[in-house]
Parts: sequence; C-alpha cells; structure tokens
Amino acid sequence: MSRIVLLIEEYSMKVLLDSLLPRLFPNLEFLCVPHEGKNDLERSIPRKLRAWREPGVRFVPQRHERAPGTARSGRYQLGASALVRLARRRVEERLAALARDTGTS
Repeated sequence: MSRIVLLIEEYSMKVLLDSLLPRLFPNLEFLCVPHEGKNDLERSIPRKLRAWREPGVRFVPQRHERAPGTARSGRYQLGASALVRLARRRVEERLAALARDTGTS
C-alpha cells in the first residue's frame, strides 16, 4: 500500500493520530502534516498536491468537524472523548475507502 499523507488543521490532531493510527492500522504507512488552522490548511493543499514528488501517495485533508451552532472560534459543544471518537470514526472511514480503492482491504 502506498503512503497516506494526512493534512490536518493543527498540531494537537497530529499528536492524536500519531498515537492512534498505529494501534488501529499497524501496517499503515502514513505521515501527518499539521497546519496552523483551517485557512493555512486550505491554502497549502493546492501547493502540496502540485509539489509532492512521491509516487502513489494518497492525500487525506482532515478538517475539524464543528458542532452545529458553534462559533468560528473553534469552540466545540462536544466533550473531549466525543471528539476523539468522532476523529477516529472519520479517519477509519477515509482509510477504509482508501484501502478499497487500492485493493488492500
């Protein structure tokens, strides 16, 4: 399977994914690239897609899923454990789709 590059909004998500993904998917080759917020992430995606020179790499932009009615400041209505479950579910869904696409599931 080719390497997966996770483009994420902030460093704290990198810390979470760096510890969680190897437990969930021991054979997964991945790289987490943190950004300084949503705007930085959005601006960097086109540059990274054009400039990355690794054959077969798959990019997965990972944005925060804000709870309905929350301010743009990034405050969540969900507790920390709910956010971890949400992040895990989203990552599992995307990785399963990538595994299906590459025929490694």
